[in-house]
Amino acid sequence: MRPERLELEGFTAFRDRVEIDFAGADLFVLVGPTGSGKSSIIDAITFALYGSIPRLRKGRVEPVISLGAQRARIRFDFSVGEVRYSATRVVQRTKTGATTNEARLEGGPEEVVGASELTIAVEELLGLSYEHFTKSVVLPQGKFASFLLGGSSDRQALLRELLDLGRYARVRDLAVQRAQASEVRAESLRDSLAKLDAVTPEAVAELEATNQKLEAVIEWSAARREQLDSARARRDETMQERGRLAQLADALRSIGPPDGLGELDASMARAVAERDAAVERLEKASEALDQATAAANAAGDPGEIARLIGFVEQSEKLDARVAAGTKKIAELQGAAANAAEEAEKLAVEAVHARERLERLRNDRAAHVLRSVSKPGEPCPVCRRILESDHLADDGESGSLEDAVEQVEAATRAADASTATRLKLETQLGEYRSQLSTLEAERVEVATRLGEHSRADLERKQREIAEAVGRRDAASRAVSEERSAVDAAAKRVSQLADRATTFWTALDKQRMAVTALEPPEVLRKDLGAEWAAFLEWRDLHTTEVEARLAAVTSELETQSEAIDDITRAMSERIAQAGVELVAGSDPHEQALVSRARTIERLERMRSDLKDKIEAAAALEGYEGDVVVARALAAHLKVNGFERWLIEEVVHDLVVHANERLEQLSGGAYALAVEKSEFVIIDRLNADERRAPETLSGGETFVVSLALALSLADQMASISMSGTARLESVFLDEGFGTLDSETLDTVAAVIHELGSDGRTVGLITHVSELAQQIPVRFEVSKRSDGARVQRVDT
Repeated sequence: MRPERLELEGFTAFRDRVEIDFAGADLFVLVGPTGSGKSSIIDAITFALYGSIPRLRKGRVEPVISLGAQRARIRFDFSVGEVRYSATRVVQRTKTGATTNEARLEGGPEEVVGASELTIAVEELLGLSYEHFTKSVVLPQGKFASFLLGGSSDRQALLRELLDLGRYARVRDLAVQRAQASEVRAESLRDSLAKLDAVTPEAVAELEATNQKLEAVIEWSAARREQLDSARARRDETMQERGRLAQLADALRSIGPPDGLGELDASMARAVAERDAAVERLEKASEALDQATAAANAAGDPGEIARLIGFVEQSEKLDARVAAGTKKIAELQGAAANAAEEAEKLAVEAVHARERLERLRNDRAAHVLRSVSKPGEPCPVCRRILESDHLADDGESGSLEDAVEQVEAATRAADASTATRLKLETQLGEYRSQLSTLEAERVEVATRLGEHSRADLERKQREIAEAVGRRDAASRAVSEERSAVDAAAKRVSQLADRATTFWTALDKQRMAVTALEPPEVLRKDLGAEWAAFLEWRDLHTTEVEARLAAVTSELETQSEAIDDITRAMSERIAQAGVELVAGSDPHEQALVSRARTIERLERMRSDLKDKIEAAAALEGYEGDVVVARALAAHLKVNGFERWLIEEVVHDLVVHANERLEQLSGGAYALAVEKSEFVIIDRLNADERRAPETLSGGETFVVSLALALSLADQMASISMSGTARLESVFLDEGFGTLDSETLDTVAAVIHELGSDGRTVGLITHVSELAQQIPVRFEVSKRSDGARVQRVDT
């Protein structure tokens, strides 16, 4: 697999769309600051191919979507040999996580659609499973130094993980399971074979002979069966005739009228006479009702008479109210006149009291002035000189307070008298208005009443009542007569229903003997038609019973002939070995016996075949048990896995030394002694050194040689065993190397790129990056990571 082109959008650090063109980049390096997204490019390639990345739990895809984005889209174009492919996956957020709602592989014979389908197609195409790809194409970061420096137990655990050596334990478990399952099947087959002991070729031959014997007797019985069928057909016809005659004889013997036929006619005549008489009385009563109704209608409308009597009563009441109103008006007129006269008198008295009060007030003022005035001095009011005669005190005597009280009392009396007068005048006006209304009503009532008098109206009312009474009595008489008619008609109907039962019985009994052509039912005279039917019955009963006796005798003869044929068939069939059941058809039993024999024969032939196949299968399962148990014993963990790990480590050392020869300039080699790695120092007389004595750069070089060797090993144990490592991605730290070692590592990497595979590095070391022909510079910005290709 060689990368050609990568498109990212919404994937981890690459929020916006980014396109990376790998065309012509057989050796490239990914550079950039920590966290910029360099490793995410390798993750994107892995995700596009397999739908997962190492730092996520397998099957979990939501974390690959950029923060704040709703989906991630990855398209990876790559080539395998001369064929170019394109793998696309789209991850969409959901309420509960995310789902790969689009996945396809284009470029092969046909397009592959679906997430799991794409993964399977890639595994078949590359010959690498996901686990092999992530351990041989994408070399794991940081695990190879620990592989070199760790103890044997740690190394075994790491190899068990990287090379999936646990699959041999799974193979051993499957072998144990296979042995157990095969033993269970073998035991089941033994039980089945034990149940088939009686199934032998001899038993099959015996059943075949029995079948041939049954075929011969069935062929002979078939000819007798035709004779028997003909005899039975004739007997069946005779039996049908006998049954028909027996049925007719029973029907003739059961003919007879229901009880009460003789009384029915007399009862019906009486009921009809009573009904007709009741109808006649009803007609007369109806005529009387019509006459009474006409007389009542001519007598007049009782409602109108009652209304006019009401007007009379209303007129009398109005006369009384008018008289009372007139009297009340006269009384109010007198009271009003008296009140007016009294009010006028009291008003005069009030005037006199006010005049006297005024005089008293003037006299009181003059008296005060006289008390302060002296003759010969100016008047305090007019300033004239007073003379002695002007001061004489000749005013009216009396108390001023008494005069005021008299004025107030006279005023109150005059006001009360005036109020009384006004009230009486108001009442007088109201009574006059009421009297006017009553007069108008009396005129209206008199107009409606006209010339009618109470006596005439009451006499007319009595006449109408008498006419209505006669009409109601006639109506009751009609109701009584109608009830009598209904009762009589009901009685006639009941008798007619009973007569219907007699006619029905006649029809039913006649239908039972229709074959003998009985007399027709005319439904005119019930008694006469029943008598004719009974006479016909007596004539035909003797004839039918004689025919029945003759047919019964013939049936007995036919039955004896059938019994003779059946007996001969039963004897011959029984001789053929058929167990007959009394009362059953021997030929049918022979057919059943032959069918059962054929069924047993087919079943035994099938059982014999199954027995042969089961014996062969048992032999195979018993062989499987032996092989599976032997394989499980060979694959025990304490033996096989330890041996296999030792072989893997030996091969790793052989291939690693080929790389290490170049990487170290022949200074170092690896060896394994007592399950531990040792360093052979070529520059110091092949001195054995522990890996822990190496410097940081030396440790990296040896670890890199081991990593490349292990990658080749991983490819050799891939799915097909023929995978070719056309690409390798190194995500290891080169910071511990000195400049000379960096040059050596760069030379090795250049060699890796020149031997037909694409090599990609991830590093922070600028000296190494500058020696790589193609650099992809990864930068991180606020809107996501960016990638720029630089060719040197």
